[in-house]
Amino acid sequence: MKLSKKNLAAIGLIVFTAAVIITLTVAIMSTSYDTVALASGNYSGALISGGDVLDDDGLIFYCAPDGDGIYRTTPDGLKGVKIADGGEYIQAFGSQYSYLQDDKLIVCNFLGENKEVVLSGIRQPHVVGGVVYYLDGDNRIMRYSVRYNKHYEVVSTNNPDCFFDVYYNRVYYTDCDGNIHTVRSNGKEDKILVKANAKNLMLSDRFIFFLEGDSVCSAQTNTGTDLYVQKIVKADSFSVCGEYIVYSNE
Repeated sequence: MKLSKKNLAAIGLIVFTAAVIITLTVAIMSTSYDTVALASGNYSGALISGGDVLDDDGLIFYCAPDGDGIYRTTPDGLKGVKIADGGEYIQAFGSQYSYLQDDKLIVCNFLGENKEVVLSGIRQPHVVGGVVYYLDGDNRIMRYSVRYNKHYEVVSTNNPDCFFDVYYNRVYYTDCDGNIHTVRSNGKEDKILVKANAKNLMLSDRFIFFLEGDSVCSAQTNTGTDLYVQKIVKADSFSVCGEYIVYSNE
């Protein structure tokens, strides 16, 4: 039976659509968990001050101000339920939750059960999908692949007072002089973005926000190197929430 051009076009479209679906399915199935951009609730605005609060889609975890422990509650104001003794850097960790206790990254469920030490000897953990970025004892920014149980060096900061943030596939950090660097997560293309005496930095959209002296400052990340710095407001600490800066001063 001879097929018409119309039938051939229809068959071709079906074959093309099937090929696209198969290709996407294979890509999705083979994508490493490590490539997830952001886990729920891991907002750098919270991590900038030590990760004392995590809002994870209806569950709120917080550190008691007196260091008494980590509590879980809901936005309706119910009394908090204690799930751990002490800790900071509370973050979502896949379907679990993690927190830093002393120098150990501990994972548990939302009830605080099934606790497990994932990493030890670390500072400033940032959980990004299936990867944990952290500072080690040699002031190196490292990344740990949960899936492959492997550690990789991103960059050696040589700065015991280093602050860093992770934004998609790049790491932003401060060197010994307070200059802000950017480097790819594989350790390549390390360069200075802002010459400053910066601390406590965070990324939001296309801007770097940081403290310099007694002021919150910003610089736009997509304007090359040696960025123009804009002083915004005097503050001792801050966070960025959408279009607003929340800060405290004395």
